[in-house]
Amino acid sequence: MLIGAVLLYVVAMAIFFYSANDATPGAAWPSLTMIYELGDPSPIAATATEVHRLDYRSATEWTDTIVEAAPTQMLGSGAVSKVDSYRRVTGSEIEEYNSIHDETTVKDAEDTTLVPHPFLRPMDITELKNNHNLTPTATASKVCYLTDCAENAPGLTFAKDGAQWTIANDPRWAIPIQVGDAFRVRELRIDAGRE
Repeated sequence: MLIGAVLLYVVAMAIFFYSANDATPGAAWPSLTMIYELGDPSPIAATATEVHRLDYRSATEWTDTIVEAAPTQMLGSGAVSKVDSYRRVTGSEIEEYNSIHDETTVKDAEDTTLVPHPFLRPMDITELKNNHNLTPTATASKVCYLTDCAENAPGLTFAKDGAQWTIANDPRWAIPIQVGDAFRVRELRIDAGRE
């Protein structure tokens, strides 16, 4: 049962990545860099944790790179790792590099808004405030505005799609910094001043 649920989740994530044109209209983020973890860190988790670096300039220009991942045992070739695998969007083109197989693919994704992960789909902050009870909370994330940084930065928490979401406490953008146990931002660097 658990394996089936995990497989369904993985398939849903892959489909979402390629059909993520349901980002909230008008929602936009500033240029930013984010270090985030995917996967449940508990010892009984079905999947290993990965750490990604997202260099985001706009919805049509970003790169998401795996910077930490557990080695994967491959028969006959020893242990390999997904570190340095990436997805890069430039305009309507998506380039994916798989470091395990040392393969790069390039696809055209015209008329589709691509996001690195479903948890990183831009949402409109005004819509969130109108439709959810946003509760102030402390986080384990470091959030920086240019060089002005705060450890354990304040966030706003709400429930959505059966999960507890936390976004950075900023009146301009709804930038996720935690979703349940599946997604956690270690560090967020926003290329704009604090409001």
